[in-house]
Amino acid sequence: MPPAAERSGVAAPCPVCKGPGAVTRRLSAEYRIVRCHACGLEFADPMRSAGPDWYAACSIYAEAEAGAQLRWEHEQFGRARLQGRRLLEVGCGRGAFVELAASQGYEVHGVDVQTRSLDAARRRVPRASFDLLDVERESPTGAFDIVTAFEVVEHLEHPVDVVTRLAGCLVQGGKFVISLPSIERGPFFTRLSAVDFPPHHLTMWTRRAVIHLLEAAGLTVGDVSAKDFDPGDFRLLLEDYFSLTSPLARRIAGRVCQGLSPLLRRWPTAGGCTLFAIGSKP
Repeated sequence: MPPAAERSGVAAPCPVCKGPGAVTRRLSAEYRIVRCHACGLEFADPMRSAGPDWYAACSIYAEAEAGAQLRWEHEQFGRARLQGRRLLEVGCGRGAFVELAASQGYEVHGVDVQTRSLDAARRRVPRASFDLLDVERESPTGAFDIVTAFEVVEHLEHPVDVVTRLAGCLVQGGKFVISLPSIERGPFFTRLSAVDFPPHHLTMWTRRAVIHLLEAAGLTVGDVSAKDFDPGDFRLLLEDYFSLTSPLARRIAGRVCQGLSPLLRRWPTAGGCTLFAIGSKP
């Protein structure tokens, strides 16, 4: 039998700011989506991850790992030109960002929950160090000038607790660099695909929620920036909405997106699929 709160329709408190919220969608018998009235975070109720074994078996992540290429948030990091030597990447995957950071002179240590990803990362960047680590349950050891968590926190059951512990690995003046999926998207981008729903993404973020997360971890926050309109994001939306799975259908969708891009870029709220922020340890 479901818990009493679920039977009565009472929404769980926000996992970031503890504010009240309202159920906006019931996905299944397992999950509901709740939106926080205070910080705008959308989160799963319950906040229950599927676990590392489920991610390892999921074809979506196997396909994404096969590409293992740099993304917008990695480019933002490069533009920031952060000072420091020792860098910890949480959720390093197959090492695309580790390779970039190492090429910029950082001494990089990567952690991930997937053995196969770490094996690929070690082959790709042999001069970096790596560990199998689930940050939901364990804390990294050592002191770092920079900690990065790109597209990681949305998968966590306890985001504030984990980010607080990761921030504890920073030296004074160190930087915590984060990217997360945004719920403040446009046009048509509220959620791109099945990956934006639990058990994949347990949380979808607003700028207010990101600031609250970093401040709750004892960090000071600068600007929170949003990704501009990207035809690739629009293609993902079309593929999911129309269930496009064949290579031909995906190519056609890609061409449609490229053709519509000049018009969609003019939309006042176009883009915003990903948020990027840097927190500093006082």
